[in-house]
Amino acid sequence: MSNLNSNENLATLREGIAQHFNKDEFILLCADLEIDHENLSGDTKIRKAHELVRYMDRHGKLDVLVSKLKDIRPNFNWTQGKPKVLASRLPRPLADFISRHDSNDTDWVVKLEQYLQLGELKMVSLWGSGGVGKTSLAIYVANRLKNRYNNRVVWIEIFDQTSLTEDQLLNEVAKQLGSRDLLKLAQEDFEYKRDEVRKLLDVSTLIVIDDFHYQ
Repeated sequence: MSNLNSNENLATLREGIAQHFNKDEFILLCADLEIDHENLSGDTKIRKAHELVRYMDRHGKLDVLVSKLKDIRPNFNWTQGKPKVLASRLPRPLADFISRHDSNDTDWVVKLEQYLQLGELKMVSLWGSGGVGKTSLAIYVANRLKNRYNNRVVWIEIFDQTSLTEDQLLNEVAKQLGSRDLLKLAQEDFEYKRDEVRKLLDVSTLIVIDDFHYQ
């Protein structure tokens, strides 16, 4: 049996319960597990499904949950977590890209790769006049680093937006890291969504926000 509390299996359980149980069936499932569904956080079925899986995981009872799910829905593979399908929007680098050098004649590509070493939480900003090649440089470096980050590269383009809300950022990260089920959560489940995205980022991830202006 695969690792029940892997991110992939937890996602399979959450999505499977939300898709294959209606409201009344979900209430009966909780009753069979001796859990009052009213005590599970959230007002929507998908949020309560997330909370049920989280509760069972926290109490070391995922095997009990899986056993019960197999009894009720034996045709669904509850223990085969689907590998997350990464959906990075990282553009391809320019074929004729020419790197730049700083005042000390250090290649900016080399410098950025050094800044973005794995294992360290960092924010690196590129700034300068429009048209000097900031985006091209970011694309080139991100493509060079994507294998180092196991293709966990999130590319977000702001364009003409004057601001990027935290909810928009969380949605983009979740979507590009293969957890689209988090996008279905209601607005009142924002704190839960934030916690789940933070878990996704427990694995080293490169996030690039292009054309973001801050003061």
